[in-house]
Amino acid sequence: MFSMIARVSYLPSPDWLEKSRQIASIVGIITAVLLTCVMMKLNRYQRPELVGVKKNLVFGFGLLLLSGMGSSAITSGGPLFWALLHGVETEFAYTVAKPDGGSRRYCRNSVELDGMPSMDDLCWVSENFRESLAVGDRIIVSGTGTSFGLFVRSVRKVE
Repeated sequence: MFSMIARVSYLPSPDWLEKSRQIASIVGIITAVLLTCVMMKLNRYQRPELVGVKKNLVFGFGLLLLSGMGSSAITSGGPLFWALLHGVETEFAYTVAKPDGGSRRYCRNSVELDGMPSMDDLCWVSENFRESLAVGDRIIVSGTGTSFGLFVRSVRKVE
């Protein structure tokens, strides 16, 4: 999320995603449980008329959001800062899941990659390059990073 807001495209490596998926899920669940405990504690101090459907919807959305953020801290957050400190020139191969991933506020002209978390799309890809891609195509992403991931500098299609 931080990298998208800063308009810097960072991608975790496919190998790191596979190795960290289980621990990321556990951290996401722990984050959700901790949030539930905090909300239950706070409910004791609320007036009964404030507890209702709207509050429960906000709470449910918060659980999903924070559990995703906890998981993302493992798959992308830590490796992003490690790449900032110890990055060298590197490249990884990815498979295109959806060439026209659409546009979001902080990620315009994206390409969805197979096996990547929802917030880790390849952003700011030129329209011409996206049009040349098809589902299942292999691409090589180059940039500065570590074995955990990289800051995208260039992308090329594997012929």
